[in-house]
Amino acid sequence: METLFSTDANLSYMRGDIDSSEFAKGVSERLGLDISEEELLGIWESILAPNLEALPVLERLKGKYRLVLGSNTDFGHFRRSVELQPALGLFDDLLLSYELGVCKPDSAFFERGLASLDIPAQECVLSRRRS
Repeated sequence: METLFSTDANLSYMRGDIDSSEFAKGVSERLGLDISEEELLGIWESILAPNLEALPVLERLKGKYRLVLGSNTDFGHFRRSVELQPALGLFDDLLLSYELGVCKPDSAFFERGLASLDIPAQECVLSRRRS
C-alpha cells in the first residue's frame, strides 16, 4: 500500500488531473499488475472504513457552526465514502482535493477553499484527524 500511495498516479488522481481509468492504468504499470481496471479500483476503494467516532462529535456541532470538510481524496474514494460515512451528510460544505485541483498541506488548498466558501480565514477553526 505504501508503494501505491506514493505513486505519481495517486497524487494526480487526488488532484483531479486524471480520471479513474488513467489512475488504474498508472498503478497497474507501476506495480506490474495484470488485473482488470474494475478489480484494481475495487481493491483501491475497499481500503476505506467508516469513521463512526466522528459522528457524535459532528452531531453536537451541527447547527451551532458551519461544518466544512477539507479532504485529500480522489473521485473513487469519495464516491465510496458517501456510501460508508454517515458523518458526511452532516457537513455543510465539502472541499475535496480532486475538485480544487490541489492537495493539503499546499496553502493553495486552503486559499481556494476559503475563496469558494467566502469565509475569512480569521473566522475558521481547523481540526486535523490523525491517521
